[in-house]
Amino acid sequence: MKKVNDTDIIELKKQVDLVFVPNPLMRACKARFWKRIDFDPSLADRVTLAAAVQLTNNTQLNSWWKLEGFVDWFCNKDEASERIEYLYMLWMDKAEELLLNPEANHNAIVQIGKIIAQLSGRDQQENFSDANIQKMSRQQLQAFIEKAAPRLLRNVTKTETDGAADGTT
Repeated sequence: MKKVNDTDIIELKKQVDLVFVPNPLMRACKARFWKRIDFDPSLADRVTLAAAVQLTNNTQLNSWWKLEGFVDWFCNKDEASERIEYLYMLWMDKAEELLLNPEANHNAIVQIGKIIAQLSGRDQQENFSDANIQKMSRQQLQAFIEKAAPRLLRNVTKTETDGAADGTT
């Protein structure tokens, strides 16, 4: 069975008219346009060929504007965030494949775990450095102690019981 690659997918999209596929020059032109229109977001709802040519100084827009799907693609200012979300979903699929693969590289699995912990907010650890504690106000210090005390006490108790087991306490 033949493995499908990105070129095959792009060709298929072109054949069935599912999606407009811009070339690198078009992407650069769109980026330039949206960067320059940042100064007045109200213009985003009224994009015209004349305005696009004027802001980008790119006359190729005159021919591109006639291509089916180009105007919709060009006027979609949310494309970047949509693509990031799409790529994030692809990454999550690959991460899941890696985690479920018993032959996967163990270092890669650890790194994926760290990233997932960061994304889920489960890796947040308090910084116990003396410098940070010294900078705290009385209220901040009290809140810090109340929040961290149970964890600190668990660590102290665990250390004491570990030491008792080996005769060091």
